Amino acid sequence: MKQRKVCDLSEERPQYQTSREKIVYFRRISDHNLWPNSFKLQKVKRSDINVLKFSSEKVQLESSTFNKIEKAIRGDNQIQRLCLNLRSPSSREITDKDLLYISKNLKQLKSLKSFALKAKCSKITETVFGSFMKELGKLSSLEDLSLTLYSSNEGIEMNLNRTCQSLKKLRCLKDVCLDFKGFRHQMDQGFQGFNGIFNRLARIEKISVIFPCYPSQMTDEELQNMQFKRLVSLQEIEIWFGPCSQITDKGLYFLTQGLTGLANLQRIDLSLFGSNEFGNLGLHYLWEMMKSLPALEKISLFFHQCPKITDAGFYDMHQTLRCLPFLREFHSEFYRCPNISDTGLIDVCRTLKRFETLQKVELLFGGCRQITDKGFKSMIDCMKSLPNLASLGLDFFECDQLTETILDYMIEYLKITQSLREVILFALYECPLITEKRTQKFEDELEEIGKQKPNLDITGRDS
Repeated sequence: MKQRKVCDLSEERPQYQTSREKIVYFRRISDHNLWPNSFKLQKVKRSDINVLKFSSEKVQLESSTFNKIEKAIRGDNQIQRLCLNLRSPSSREITDKDLLYISKNLKQLKSLKSFALKAKCSKITETVFGSFMKELGKLSSLEDLSLTLYSSNEGIEMNLNRTCQSLKKLRCLKDVCLDFKGFRHQMDQGFQGFNGIFNRLARIEKISVIFPCYPSQMTDEELQNMQFKRLVSLQEIEIWFGPCSQITDKGLYFLTQGLTGLANLQRIDLSLFGSNEFGNLGLHYLWEMMKSLPALEKISLFFHQCPKITDAGFYDMHQTLRCLPFLREFHSEFYRCPNISDTGLIDVCRTLKRFETLQKVELLFGGCRQITDKGFKSMIDCMKSLPNLASLGLDFFECDQLTETILDYMIEYLKITQSLREVILFALYECPLITEKRTQKFEDELEEIGKQKPNLDITGRDS
């Protein structure tokens, strides 16, 4: 999941563009073992931007924590940003009582524009969660909403269509992240009712939807209801489903039709895990959809353990995906897709060579055991042809046909590249034909390149 600027849940003080701010937030004193009463409330009076921020990292979460938060809210009901990170290794699960406590305090925050909650939630019930969502629905000024809820068991049974209906009232909402890893969803109405929520929010610009399926409930018919065409302001979308063993190429067709023609969409992040049923035809629908997104700047694709995806799916990519004038980032992960070989990798690279605007590329083909030195060399040749490439990530673990020759290709490229500024990932573990001796030599060569090119960061390597 990606970092969000206005709903940053880290411990550090948020850094905003303007220096004229009024910050209200909790910050832990240097001793990490202190209890919640060692949190201190700091106020810096500068302007009209109020932030209340709390993180439970490495401290015990108790009821006194919520008392502190309530005092801070009562002391300043003009708070505009509320960020609660209640998930840490030492924190207990939040309960119905805790969630009701938070709901009660939300009522006072009439000026709230941004709300983020991150918590373990195995013990909450649908009734209380519904009450909590109703209180969120009354925050008429809310623009940014991020809910990240985890469960340590098989999932809380929840009808999200019914529970989330109150979000329709948030007509100012621009950015929404719903990460419900802690829920086992009831799909009695599919996504029809849930999708209707988004279609009421005409100003929405960013959507992140992360729904695990218990047990593999997602079907093609569910995806038919994922329609976003009315969201003309939409700029970024992230969709994460898995495991989704019942989704076929037909489901991919429905999903792509729901996104086709969004003229302002700049970023698409699509993750589908564990399907034995969709393959090349589904990829073809995906490439066709992207043709209709002229503003697209970033593509992220994650397909894990999909045996029906073969090289032919990438031939369609080469033939179809031709004109994206603003494309800056391309991230693809085809993890353990056993029928992808050099031919597929070469077609991906032939496609990328068309986009001189590319600044960041990540190609992760770990576990694709048919890839050989030939495909790797073609990929490196592609990188050489991208004049603006500044960031590169490569992962070919368990590609057991790769030999030590590919390390020579990589060193050669790093020596001649002028644009590259960082290698964020270079993973080749579990490649049996690459010896430890050659790996050590590769490390020494990288160190020498680092001395010659101080502006090139290669610390992200994992070889």
